[in-house]
Parts: sequence; structure tokens; C-alpha cells
Amino acid sequence: MRESEKRLVLNFEKLGADSISLALVDAFTSPAMQHVPLLDIVLNATEVELEKRQNSRATRLLKRAKLHNTVANLDELEYHPERNLDKTTIDRLVTCEYIRTHTNICIIGAAGTGKSFLSRL
Repeated sequence: MRESEKRLVLNFEKLGADSISLALVDAFTSPAMQHVPLLDIVLNATEVELEKRQNSRATRLLKRAKLHNTVANLDELEYHPERNLDKTTIDRLVTCEYIRTHTNICIIGAAGTGKSFLSRL
């Protein structure tokens, strides 16, 4: 690794961007990556770091929510008539499009109808 590459890796380590520094070390020491433009290497390394941070944030927020059971399986969902669940609506919600469009949803219903279960799907 060249001196400038070492300094770049060290700078990212000092910034606390460990995923970026590890990705850069891998790229700079891999013979297959020697002909890849530096911009592409740095772009890939920052994408790895951003994904790591997003996953860490999601994990932290789920932990802070103190949900008792954070795992639900759509196959376990029971469409009993008294629950008034619309399969088409559930199928639409499962796509998570409401997250991408920043749309709030509100799940309402009587006790024991599965509101918490639906929120974990």
C-alpha cells in the first residue's frame, strides 16, 4: 500500500468510519482492484459504511422500542372474520412502500385482534 493510501485509511479510522477503512485496505491490497478507479473504490467503501450505520440504527431503535417479540411471520397470520383483516391491504403493507414514501400508518382494533402482531410483520 502506498503512503497516501495508508494516510487515507488512517484518516477514516480516526473519523470512526471503520467499515470504510477496512474496505479501503481490502481494495488497496487486492491485485484485482489495482485497475479500479479510486472514486469507485471510495464510493463502494462509503456505501458499506452507510449500510452498516443504517443497520446499527435500526437495531438500536428496535431495542429501544422494547418490543416483547420482534419476529412475526406472514404465514402465521390468520384471517378470521371477526378480525376484519383485508388480505389485499396486508399484501400492500408487506411491500413496505409506505416506508419508502414516508407515509404513516395506524393500526386500530379491539384488544386481542393482532395489532402488535401486524406491527412486527
